[in-house]
Amino acid sequence: MRLSHKTDRMFPQKPRWLIIATFSFSLALASCFGSTRPIGYVARTQQEAQQAACYKLRQRQVKAIDVASLGVFPGVQTITNEAQKLEIQLIEAKTKFIDTHPQIVSLKQRQAALNTLLQQRLEGACKVLN
Repeated sequence: MRLSHKTDRMFPQKPRWLIIATFSFSLALASCFGSTRPIGYVARTQQEAQQAACYKLRQRQVKAIDVASLGVFPGVQTITNEAQKLEIQLIEAKTKFIDTHPQIVSLKQRQAALNTLLQQRLEGACKVLN
């Protein structure tokens, strides 16, 4: 008997805490490994941190949500918080429903709208910096 079959019977639905912990860990990894600077590098100014984030965003090295979660753009923090809450709601809903369920479809639409708004706000902030 393969281990995956055994764990499927033990956990027919993945525990919610495990899914949330995995998501939080993936956000932390994205922000850590998204940098091309040395590990000990700290931006000297807020503007320098913003310019570095804008460069990575323009080069498509990172997603808008990852840039926003770094906290270098104070004006997008509310959107970032909402996007993260929505992501958790989506993960929780996926443990209960299939992808075509109306609740999941609605959450995905809200997520897409928030990501679009976040992208627009960050692009606007980056234009001001250049």
